Amino acid sequence: MKRPIIILSFAVALLLVLPVYAQGSPAFHISVKGIRAPTTCNQRGWVITYDRTTTITSITASTLTRYFVQYVNHDLNLVHYWGSGYSAYVQDYWVAAGIQPAARAVGTYPIPIWSDTYQAETIEFILQADTVIWALRATLTCDQGKVTAFAISSQPANNDRDTLPKAARNLVLALEDIPRYGNSFTKENYLGTIKACQTFYLSRIYQPRASISVWAVESLTGKAILLNGADAPRIVDVAEDYGQQGGQPILKECASAP
Repeated sequence: MKRPIIILSFAVALLLVLPVYAQGSPAFHISVKGIRAPTTCNQRGWVITYDRTTTITSITASTLTRYFVQYVNHDLNLVHYWGSGYSAYVQDYWVAAGIQPAARAVGTYPIPIWSDTYQAETIEFILQADTVIWALRATLTCDQGKVTAFAISSQPANNDRDTLPKAARNLVLALEDIPRYGNSFTKENYLGTIKACQTFYLSRIYQPRASISVWAVESLTGKAILLNGADAPRIVDVAEDYGQQGGQPILKECASAP
């Protein structure tokens, strides 16, 4: 029964990619085509790729910025992750360039969730100064490692920066003991250990300049913790009501934990 759902979702996606323009020639728009339909997803994340072209007419490109918001299972996960460690020029040059490179990924979930079943959404907002002028939205449903639905849309927007979601703490659960150090590279100045099945918060997700590593600040020691790559600890994203009465049930891996 999953195949018809996938076919329908792909058809809907192709309709959604057509921007809805106001009458007349817009000063800014992003067109999307050449979608590479995703078929797989995993506990490390998901990707949708496509070709995009940005057209700028009467707007000064240097006034444009990008603002990313991401949800997983309808829970706000991160805000403005992409390029957060880079200068404004590097961060925004894809917007200013006019022609976007082919196969640019729009939907990526950088925090290991250690589950292959989830619903995710990434929204890229384009701002001119403090006004949101465009929104590019990608959604995906992952069911046991297979994509059962996806959509991508690109359309004008008209609202203020203050209306955008703000960065917030995200509750996660350790699936293994995670020793913490004052210096995570040399493993000096031992601060203690986050125990398996212990919950804590992540905030300030960032990517250092000229690096592929993704980091966040964890709430127990206030130090950065690696989120991606082979050396990243096993961390699972959980709901804010995890373990509470009427909330997300305790994971089976932790049901017997002290």
